[in-house]
This record gives sequence, structure tokens and C-alpha cells, in this order.
Amino acid sequence: MKGWPGSQTMTSANPSSEAPAELVADTLSSFRRSRSHTSVPLSQLILTVTHRWQVRFNNSTIDPLPRIAIPVDPWIVTELLTHFPDFRRAYEPDGLTVAEFDNYGATVRTLRSFINAYHDLTGAIRDVVLPDPDIQPGN
Repeated sequence: MKGWPGSQTMTSANPSSEAPAELVADTLSSFRRSRSHTSVPLSQLILTVTHRWQVRFNNSTIDPLPRIAIPVDPWIVTELLTHFPDFRRAYEPDGLTVAEFDNYGATVRTLRSFINAYHDLTGAIRDVVLPDPDIQPGN
């Protein structure tokens, strides 16, 4: 997502796209901050939220106001563009080619985190279905 390389992954509809709106779902890869769901464009979100985080969020005093329309301070954008080449590549409209996207650091890190989460999940399921006989329960 433009401006957030490495922290969130979004797929979003291009408003000028000819894709039918009902076929487009905006996907937020994870719920890492309280404002994840209020600071992203468009309104359709599918959040991956663990029960523990959902309870924490529900019990917080955070007011989920839509913040996407609040402009980022230009000084912050300038600082990021000046000091982080990968931010510039993600931010600028022509910063990444289609061919470069698959090897872009934020893309690779996000894909690796998805793959690691999948392996963690399959490992947890394996340990429930087929417990390791060499590990005693509770140890």
C-alpha cells in the first residue's frame, strides 16, 4: 500500500478500474494497531484479528474514527522520502515496475510472514492431532 511498505498489505480497487465493485474486497493482512481499520482507503475490509486482540480492542477507550481523509503532514512524507529509498519506491507512482514488485522487500517480507503463519498453524494443528510422544504434557 502506498506509504506503508512493510507494515500492512492492501489490495484495493482502482476507482477508475473496470472491475465490478462486487468482485473487489480490500484486504488488510493483519491487525497490528488500533487504527488499522480506520486508516485505510475505501470501506470494505476483511481483518485478520486474533481473539485476544479483538477483546483488547473492544475493551479499549479508542474511538474508531475514520482517519483516511486526514492528510499526512507533508514534513513527515518528505522525511520518509528523503531517508528511506524503499518508501520512495513504494510511494512514487512509477517507483516500482511490475517486474520489481515480486522482489520488493516489503512484498517479500509480507509473503514470508503469511507462509510462516501458515506453517505455524499447520504445526499447531499437527501437535493437537498427533502429539509428540517425546514431549510430556505441560512441559
